[in-house]
Amino acid sequence: MKNYVQRGTAVYATAPGGGWLSGQLVAIGRGVGVVGANVASGQTGAVHVQGHFICNKDTGAAWAVGDLLYFNAAGTGPQPGTGSCNKTAGTQIVGIAAKAALSGDTSGEVRLNGAWTA
Repeated sequence: MKNYVQRGTAVYATAPGGGWLSGQLVAIGRGVGVVGANVASGQTGAVHVQGHFICNKDTGAAWAVGDLLYFNAAGTGPQPGTGSCNKTAGTQIVGIAAKAALSGDTSGEVRLNGAWTA
């Protein structure tokens, strides 16, 4: 197929001021993904939009497998960066909980949905 480019599990985007760190959950326009490797400010890098990842989790609500998760740009957690996931409906869907998590957990396994939100 001569118009094939790639599998589509990642998009390539330019990091904002401050850059991105590997493993950071970031918003790319109306989508959300996990940065594959450190990317300096103004440079282009891979942001994975499909797959299972351990992501920062807001405390206060437990997750059951299959719960819909949303992006919190001001979130906290043990991984680099500030993005996190929660169950509070928002404009950017991250994916679903791939594993149950307790309300006090600061990270959880997420299956990214690979789709942009309208």
